[in-house]
Amino acid sequence: MKNQLLILVLVSLVAACSNPPVADAKSPDPIAREKNAAPVDFEFNLPTGIKKGDEITTTIRFVARTELNELVMSASPYTGLSVISGGEKKIMTGLNNGDTGEIEVTVRVNDEVGYLAVFASTTDALNRTKHKNMAVRFGTPSTTIQKKTNTTDEQTEKLILMPAELN
Repeated sequence: MKNQLLILVLVSLVAACSNPPVADAKSPDPIAREKNAAPVDFEFNLPTGIKKGDEITTTIRFVARTELNELVMSASPYTGLSVISGGEKKIMTGLNNGDTGEIEVTVRVNDEVGYLAVFASTTDALNRTKHKNMAVRFGTPSTTIQKKTNTTDEQTEKLILMPAELN
């Protein structure tokens, strides 16, 4: 009985040490966090103080994190923006790790806040296609601070209404 327990403990220890650790959501490795997303990073810079009516030109950079046969990039308005120029689909082939592609886009902010949808589609050496997208926010939403409001409903029960919080 003692020998069986010792063998079981040794086998468990060997099995635990031989398995690679599982990546969690807090992993610093972006590839582990985005296992099924296209191996591409998005980079961009926006000016501060963007407001309704502004026309802004920005460059979206797509950075390959691995070798790719093909990278398809595009940007289009989602809400609160209109594209003045740029953002058209662009295709690059034969990229190495670290290679970049760029799309320049000029937008007009039509609302207090507008969003530009950025898309990437990649094909690797094994002809596997993966996709990734992101929304780029133009402008800063205004927030109104409300205090707790006490009121009653039809059955005269006291209700406490609280505003939602913006992140």
